[in-house]
Amino acid sequence: MPKTIRVRSSESAKLLSRDSRGNLIPGRYVGRDRNGAVVADGVLVEQTSDVVRAIQRGDLVLVPDAPAPELAETPEETDR
Repeated sequence: MPKTIRVRSSESAKLLSRDSRGNLIPGRYVGRDRNGAVVADGVLVEQTSDVVRAIQRGDLVLVPDAPAPELAETPEETDR
């Protein structure tokens, strides 16, 4: 299974999205919604060479994954 990473688009750059077969999707851009606005929380994409190069150029920004919620600690039961 390919590794996925979370990215968002930089304000000025646009990287065309690809479908599951690798074909470009006209009018759709990585890290942007259908109206072209930047998705602040980012989107999950496969870590391909295109995406890595776009991050290195500054066209995409790597978004750190949200930390996993910590489990609530339960007090230990004591014997009575």
